[in-house]
Amino acid sequence: MQKEKIEILRNTLQNVKKPLSIAEISRLSELSRITTARYLDQMYLSGQVKMFEIGKAKKFILSSEQYTHNLYDLSTNFVLILDQNLRVVFINESYLKKIKIFKDNIIGKRIQSLNLDIFSSPEILSLLHEFRGEGVAQHHVTIEINDASHVYSVIIAKISFLTNFLATAIIAQDITEKFKSDEKLHFLASMVSSSEDAIIGIDLHGIIRSWNDGAHKIFGYKNDDVIGKSISLIFPPEKEEEYLDLLYKVMAGELSVLKGTYLLSRNNVDTDISYTISPVTDDNGNIIGLSIIIRDITDLNTIQKALIVSKKKIKILSGITRHDILNQLQALDAFSDLIKPSLVKEPQALEYLRHISTCSNKIRQQIQFTREYEEIGDSVPIWQPLDMVVKAAAIDFLPETIVLNLEITDYELFADPMLMLVFYNLMDNSIRHGIHVTKINISLVEDVSGMAVLVYEDNGIGIPDLLKNQIFEKGYGKNSGLGLFLVREILEITGFEIKETGRENVGARFEITIPARAFRKNRT
Repeated sequence: MQKEKIEILRNTLQNVKKPLSIAEISRLSELSRITTARYLDQMYLSGQVKMFEIGKAKKFILSSEQYTHNLYDLSTNFVLILDQNLRVVFINESYLKKIKIFKDNIIGKRIQSLNLDIFSSPEILSLLHEFRGEGVAQHHVTIEINDASHVYSVIIAKISFLTNFLATAIIAQDITEKFKSDEKLHFLASMVSSSEDAIIGIDLHGIIRSWNDGAHKIFGYKNDDVIGKSISLIFPPEKEEEYLDLLYKVMAGELSVLKGTYLLSRNNVDTDISYTISPVTDDNGNIIGLSIIIRDITDLNTIQKALIVSKKKIKILSGITRHDILNQLQALDAFSDLIKPSLVKEPQALEYLRHISTCSNKIRQQIQFTREYEEIGDSVPIWQPLDMVVKAAAIDFLPETIVLNLEITDYELFADPMLMLVFYNLMDNSIRHGIHVTKINISLVEDVSGMAVLVYEDNGIGIPDLLKNQIFEKGYGKNSGLGLFLVREILEITGFEIKETGRENVGARFEITIPARAFRKNRT
């Protein structure tokens, strides 16, 4: 019935092709004035007709545009318009596409009787009930749809047309992603604000644009005192030009990240400062400013200095102790040699003397181990050419009967300076326990995870499966029991891991896993 009457009105206006009053349209269409006014309102609302006010007369003409191209249908928001009885008089195409329901199944029905996931939700119906019909009400509501939470910005407004038709428009915009993004930004802003570190943002002119509480604590300036001023105020005056030059190099893309330390003197108090300066880019990757993170490392430096002093004292004491013990062992060996000739006819006594000599040698090995172990981690890790380290370990140690094959010529490792001792002990293990080793192969392979695996393998008798884990324990083995333990300790300093994966009677195979940050191609 509704479609038929609207079609009658469309034909009436189309045949005349000039603005007509409600009375004229009613007469030509043979519909009552009330019916004509009612359906003209709906046609006006949906964009099918245009309305003009000529004097006091309201006249209508058929719109040259298709009604599906009106403002509401072009909107990507969801739009629903209700009459005074909360019956649906309009619903836009964006929402129809979402719910996949024909418009004819919705128009003219009360909103409470429909199952529209957004507009029929208890949240929206409650807002409609509270709406007093004046002005515009805007709300953010969370609606559960298909077990997922969606956040909508909802506008409810009373609208009236020149035909005195009153309606209520509901416009819903899905802002879930924006809401999540805002929450994330709020969280990040809270992190920046509450950080103990100074976090400072500057533009490409070196002007401070953001200044958190951490910066206030370190430098003493409040936010209002520094925003809009040059970043040079945080640098020591004598270093200002140098640091500004570095900042502009980061801005120009010549440096990706800038790190360093300096001494801040303020109010006769010295503060050790570490800083990290990184570029800030827009969505297109263009540098639009810099982020400066500054940390007060005074306490850390004080602790480190105390540890260095303490370690130095312990090292001196242990060195003196080792020296004294070795002197006593030397005296013990000398007395053993002196007494040996007088015991030629005392086999039992000679056996005891051999035990004394064995104990003396083991003590000497332990003392030597403590000296080497003390040096592990004593110096900071450095980049080392892998092939040169291996060759240095082998040059005066590996016999000519063993062929050394290297497939590692292009790599450097970031490791403890005692890295050479790792390969020395692995080779010593091959010579002592491999029995018939004639070949040692060392290679490095990068894997898909970004790490690398360094493989050391020989063609000796191999290691039984039951012993693969025990061989790295301190004191295990036929000799000193310290070599492979020392190997593992040196490697662990920079995050390397070692395991034995060879086969018995085929050969020993040690795999050393190297973190991505600890290997690189040689820089030539």
